[in-house]
Amino acid sequence: PGIRLEPLPPRQGPWKEEHIEKKEGLSWNKAADLHYCGLLSNEDASDEKGIIKSAIKKARAQAKRLIENLNSDKEKAQRNLKGSKLGELIVSNMSAIKKGVKDALLMDYSALPPAKLLVELDEKLSPYGNAERYFKKAKKAKTALNMLGSRITEAQAELEYLNELEYGLEEALTKQELDELISELVEGGYVKAALLEGAKAVKTRPCEPVRKARTSEGFTLLCGKSAKGNDLIVKKYAKDKDIWLHASGVPGSHVLIKTAGREQELTEKTIIEAAAFAAWHSKSRAAKKAEVIYTEANNVFKPKGAHPGMVMVKEYKSIMVEPKDMSAMEDHD
Repeated sequence: PGIRLEPLPPRQGPWKEEHIEKKEGLSWNKAADLHYCGLLSNEDASDEKGIIKSAIKKARAQAKRLIENLNSDKEKAQRNLKGSKLGELIVSNMSAIKKGVKDALLMDYSALPPAKLLVELDEKLSPYGNAERYFKKAKKAKTALNMLGSRITEAQAELEYLNELEYGLEEALTKQELDELISELVEGGYVKAALLEGAKAVKTRPCEPVRKARTSEGFTLLCGKSAKGNDLIVKKYAKDKDIWLHASGVPGSHVLIKTAGREQELTEKTIIEAAAFAAWHSKSRAAKKAEVIYTEANNVFKPKGAHPGMVMVKEYKSIMVEPKDMSAMEDHD
């Protein structure tokens, strides 16, 4: 205790001598973690990140176009849903409508006070035929709106997931982290595996995509390094009384304060430190202040069929913090 940790001397004998580069601001544990998990060379990063970035950009553009088209269909369906009322107007004013006209000024007795409404008609149809046409449009619109609601939700969830993948690409430092992104893109059908055959293979020690840190009061923090790491936070490590945190409204890592089994009461100081850590590992890193939501882990669940790293939160509180780099307090066991 009290002795400063220095790099281990080169191994002697038949083994190849290994030198671990420690950049300024990194702990020796962090440097070793990056070294053995396959720290990317500039050449590897350029090749593989270029492929991933292009795939994500293309998928995001498609998702945005799909959302725009679905919203346009929704607006059209909402207009056609009014067909029920127009059909009823035609039925109640049947005797006042002549066949072969393009429109008719009909009395709307449901309005207060009653008022006349101009209704477009198909001149080839009888008054009854026009009423039926409006009723059918309204029925189709109702069915379409039910379907469009779920499709828009799915498309928005996919766009959010792609935003998370884009953030994960910015944060990726190791070969393993890039391989996980590539795997997700292939599994999601965003790219073909054949396109990635040219990427250089680097053998690395399997490393769990979860970083660990410790607050000033000794609480352990877990933070996902990727979408799969975020899933591990929720599905493997979270216990009911642990506290889950995430930067609000932006892509970022899931953070967990491990409180289970501790006698020490959770303090506001620890929540602030954990929230600052979550803000740092998010798209809000450069902000002076960032909103972070937090809740007990039992309020966080993963919907069936959801993309990696995507969750739903039942209830939560929020806090404004300054994003803070806690790499100096990270553990790398």
